[in-house]
Amino acid sequence: IKVTFTSVPPVAVNDSSFSNIPNSTVTMQIVTNNDSLSDGSSATPSKVIVDLDPATNGIQTTYIIAGEGTYTIDTLTGVLSFDPDQLFNDDPTPISYVLIEKATGLKDTALIYIEYVPLAKNDTANYGGNLTNVPVLVNDVDGDMVLVSSLKIINPLTNTQVDTLMVDQGIWYVNAGQITFKPNPGDPNVPNPIKYVVKDNDGNIDTALVVLGQTDNFPPEAINDSKPYIQNVENIVSVIVNDQDGDTPVITSIELYNPVTTFFNDSLVVANEGIWVANPNGTVSFFPFSTYKGTSPTPIQYRVKDAQGTPSNLATITLVNSLDVKNIDLKGKAADGYNLLTWSFKSDLQVSNVSLEKSKDLKEFYSINDSAENKGDFKDSDNTDGISYYRLRITDIQNSVFFSKPIVINNEIKYSFKANTYPNPVVNQEFSVDSNKELTNLQMVNALGKKVNIGFNKSEGVYKVNFKDYLPSGIYYLILESGSQKITKRIVVE
Repeated sequence: IKVTFTSVPPVAVNDSSFSNIPNSTVTMQIVTNNDSLSDGSSATPSKVIVDLDPATNGIQTTYIIAGEGTYTIDTLTGVLSFDPDQLFNDDPTPISYVLIEKATGLKDTALIYIEYVPLAKNDTANYGGNLTNVPVLVNDVDGDMVLVSSLKIINPLTNTQVDTLMVDQGIWYVNAGQITFKPNPGDPNVPNPIKYVVKDNDGNIDTALVVLGQTDNFPPEAINDSKPYIQNVENIVSVIVNDQDGDTPVITSIELYNPVTTFFNDSLVVANEGIWVANPNGTVSFFPFSTYKGTSPTPIQYRVKDAQGTPSNLATITLVNSLDVKNIDLKGKAADGYNLLTWSFKSDLQVSNVSLEKSKDLKEFYSINDSAENKGDFKDSDNTDGISYYRLRITDIQNSVFFSKPIVINNEIKYSFKANTYPNPVVNQEFSVDSNKELTNLQMVNALGKKVNIGFNKSEGVYKVNFKDYLPSGIYYLILESGSQKITKRIVVE
């Protein structure tokens, strides 16, 4: 019988992220969301390797495109980030990555696409009752490149995009990358502002205003912000970064609205939840109370001001924990020289990383094991004497984070420490020690308790002991230590 075996490689699927704010860092899960292993199961960061630069030898976890930015892959979570250069606003060049299956060495290649949106800015022009041209595209350069042919006027009655718009004072029309207003003969009235729309090559749009006969002191426009909520830690929301549709807001001008007093302040206390603080760097922080165990704090409102002190509209900040973890079961028990942890849980969303974290003081936790599985176990053999605390840090593909309640293990088990010496009686002034644990100290004394000068070295797991000074025949005692445990061996020297 002839059997033919055909290797089946893993499958890497193209990934994309659209509608991103220009010059912002973009993050996206590229492993667990759509890639699969050769057996058809979902790929996880622990079972694959991602190479961002197939043209370079070795595994590359970063890839730099000159003049654009840097791609980076987090090998523990499978999350890719693109950090644009400071002045780069366009769509970055798509790159390819190689997905390598650890178990088989087989691989597949996929592409990564990232798109930024255009940013249109409001325009003003002096008006004297004459034909007026407004070069609206000149200042629309802070986002993805705008297509000149995409420029349209928005009809406020039908909310449709048009090339011409009739108003009481005359006619607005698109004119080779500009917007022109032609007044009715002899009409001195200033027309009302209009809104226009532009697109980039991907079809993303943005809108702005054209105002005649007024100054450029538009009020800033605050835009709603939302972010996944992380329990028990400071949550920081960058609110200024998308408040750019009107006049530029002052970064230190954030004011939080108190719905009870109707006043604006730089901090806001929400009863039974926590404290919101407006930071001077354009962000807002939420500090949850230690007693708050909710997953979605009450949304709040804020406003910003421009350099002239003109306030914006009210915008809303929302923290939402989209990660719904159920039936979480983290257990642990002390064993002979280690702590054994097991866990399982259910989640409505796909999990990208499960980190088992440890602490000796219940204040600072650090990761001791990472996976992407809803069920697992881990043997912790590092610094397990006494009390240790453990918890799970669960992250989904939307980067929402959930912490389990910590558990405590008090490991007071003094595991067996054994050692054998040979030959005993000792001949030729040397002997060997075979120990089941790593020795942290080794010394020898005579029958009177006086320390004997010895030397030792370890070879292939066995300690070779020799006498640096000649020892007369008699009884001696070898004291062996491993951590906090100690045993004494009787040695006979012939």
